[in-house]
Amino acid sequence: VVRDDGAERHKIPWNSPDEIAVVEESKIVIETDGGATIEQRDVFTGDYAVMLRDQFEVASKREELIERILGGRFPGLEVKKVTTSDLDNLSQPVTIELELAVPRYVDLGDPQIQLPPINDLLQSLSGVGNSASRPDREHDLLLGNPRGGSLKIDIEIPDGFQIGSLPEGIDLSDDRIQCSFDFKKTEKGVSIERTFRMLTPRIPPAEYESFKRIVDQVEAKLAERIVIEPSAEVN
Repeated sequence: VVRDDGAERHKIPWNSPDEIAVVEESKIVIETDGGATIEQRDVFTGDYAVMLRDQFEVASKREELIERILGGRFPGLEVKKVTTSDLDNLSQPVTIELELAVPRYVDLGDPQIQLPPINDLLQSLSGVGNSASRPDREHDLLLGNPRGGSLKIDIEIPDGFQIGSLPEGIDLSDDRIQCSFDFKKTEKGVSIERTFRMLTPRIPPAEYESFKRIVDQVEAKLAERIVIEPSAEVN
């Protein structure tokens, strides 16, 4: 800190994980033809908000941008509506609300009907395993700013189908990382909740084994799929 009469040195603290985060809630309704409608709301804070403000600055290009972000995951995606918060208000998080139509969300004629992988808009956990790809370390692992987020999805499946199998939930944590997955059958389908918090900017070698064990389980959980099947009445 530089003043007229001299300078002082201060240590700038790291942000908390909640200050750089993606929080998403969505509802997915699967139709009888395998298509789906999706309504979702994302709230971005910190660096995520900075990035989204820049990308979504031009209102006329927002639908096209969503198509580019999600089109690879959902072929034939139609963006029905994109609504954002006031992107010029830097004191508030960035909020994006979407209404989407996916003509081929799932193939209901498949012998084993697997729902698409569960991910937030930015796929913020994709590749998390790369941070712990080595079997061990001699030096600190640098992770960047602490970050976090949560994801909650309610999925309704069509009449004549039922949940065949769900991944098992997990709740993992140490002093450096926290992550949980929860899967529950509901009256109309399934509810998924996921939380993730990277608590530290670096991992010392002595703590790497514990960190890697958690990260490897998170990576494996991301690859698991929800299976639905025809209900007994249809059979």
